[in-house]
Amino acid sequence: MNFSQNYISDKYYGGTTDYIESYFLKSTDMTNCWGWVHNINKYWANNYYFEDDQQVQYDHFYGCENLQQSPAASFTITGFNPNQTYYIYFFPTRMNGQILPSSATLSSNSSGELTIDLSSSPLGCDSINADYAYYISDVEHTWDNTRMAYSKPSVIEAADVKIIPNPSAGIFTVSLSGPFSGNCQVEVYNYTGNLVLRDNVLNETIFSLNLSSKSKGIYFLKIITDKSTCIKHLAVL
Repeated sequence: MNFSQNYISDKYYGGTTDYIESYFLKSTDMTNCWGWVHNINKYWANNYYFEDDQQVQYDHFYGCENLQQSPAASFTITGFNPNQTYYIYFFPTRMNGQILPSSATLSSNSSGELTIDLSSSPLGCDSINADYAYYISDVEHTWDNTRMAYSKPSVIEAADVKIIPNPSAGIFTVSLSGPFSGNCQVEVYNYTGNLVLRDNVLNETIFSLNLSSKSKGIYFLKIITDKSTCIKHLAVL
């Protein structure tokens, strides 16, 4: 995950339709997203208690009152690349360190919507499954949700992808090495995250990229192989 990227804040609020609320940060190139989802039924209230060690004393703790209606088993967030594979991972929050939904592979629809399935551990009302944090990525990771840590499938070195000249008037020469020297998919996104170019590079180590017909500004070049992904900035003058 790359926190040097630009992110957009957004939220999902289902209200009394599904009793789910989620806040999330999504990268402008739509490659990853951090989020938090919880059950909105009277979130802080009275029916989860703890006992004081020194005396028999009960007090209010995390939880909520009896559910008026169980939250839905899924919710949908928007604004992702259409018809693309993503991966979702769940990890502990202050409220929840024991029960988590299963990691899963997601596919966005033609409108760029992702449906997040919570059915393997539906949102409840007690302190161990009233909320979940999640991470969505277009790259599959090995995830350890007990430590909120992950490892990428391979280490990407900046030297593996070189672009000259950059900035340019729109014509770029891209040189590939290391894990990118075989077949790869090339995608270019504008600054608002819209896909403006997609192509396949087959057994090439050097190829040209023509953005001369595009508006001046910053673009994101994404190079994808079956094991690695690299994102570079392009500047069209």
